[in-house]
Parts: sequence; C-alpha cells; structure tokens
Amino acid sequence: MAPSDRAKLGKVGLTREEAIEAKAIRDERDLQLNCCQLLQLRGIEYIRPPMNRRSQLPPGWPDFTFAYCGRPCAWEVKVEEGKLRQEQIECLAKLKSSPNRWSVAIIRSTAEAKKFLDDIASHGEDYANTFSPTDG
Repeated sequence: MAPSDRAKLGKVGLTREEAIEAKAIRDERDLQLNCCQLLQLRGIEYIRPPMNRRSQLPPGWPDFTFAYCGRPCAWEVKVEEGKLRQEQIECLAKLKSSPNRWSVAIIRSTAEAKKFLDDIASHGEDYANTFSPTDG
C-alpha cells in the first residue's frame, strides 16, 4: 500500500517501524514535560526549545539549559532507546569542557532528573559532570 493511502487510515495505517518511532517521540515528549514540571516545582527557570519546529539555537543544543545552585546545567532528554546525534555529542562535550564547565547529563527518566538536581544541591560547586561522549 502506498504511504499516501496508509496516511488516510491514521494510526492503523502505520507500519510497525513508523508506530515504534511515533511512540518514541510521544514518550520523549512526555519525559520532557515531566522534566518541565520538576524544574517548575523547584522554581528553576529554564530554556527548552520546541520539539515541533527547527530551533534558533546552535545545532545539537541540549533540550534543557538552566542554572541551579549557581551552576550552569544542560540536559539532553532521551527515552531509553534514544541515541544522541553526532552534533549533540559535540555540543555537550563543548559545554562540559573548559572554559565552559557546565554540569551536563543525558536524562532518561524523571528519577534521573531528580537525582541530578539533588546531587548538585548536596555537592554545590564541586558537582562532577555526568555526561561522557560515550553516553550516546
């Protein structure tokens, strides 16, 4: 069946691969919304580019950027099976390294986001970065 004919059928017209991809996008969006709520509950101001259109930020810029306890932070949100693109790996590595020295993390659950914030609050300025270029 042609893709245009399948599109008319809505969800039932999706191939298995298309359905899996659509679910991953929904799951990542839901995780990002949970991260928004967590940051808002803690009174943390953040920048989050929209998922549904091209961002004006540099290629690979993380999903969330904010400061917490005086520390610049960056989160790239990925569902469990999500992989980082090369430009994301490069951008996060630049943010983590000198002279920037941001606290950077790949967030795969709300629990990881909460732990990240709790660790910074308890360790303050000495908090170590949790991202390594092999995390993708």
